[in-house]
Amino acid sequence: MTLCFDPAGLKAVNYAKGKQTSINSKITFYTSKTVQLTKGRPFTTTGKKVVEVRYNGRKVATYTILVSAK
Repeated sequence: MTLCFDPAGLKAVNYAKGKQTSINSKITFYTSKTVQLTKGRPFTTTGKKVVEVRYNGRKVATYTILVSAK
């Protein structure tokens, strides 16, 4: 079984001047600070991974996921 990254369900928006604009196309994900996670990219190891979320190349958030073969 291959475990792959999938950002399905992501809804990233920017609120400015009372308007909401989708920024999904400007969001990127990284692990280990240098490995970009794109849809379908396989994970090579299991365990906890800290995912860095970037907007226009700047870090805006992090979250932890658990990659498990179960």
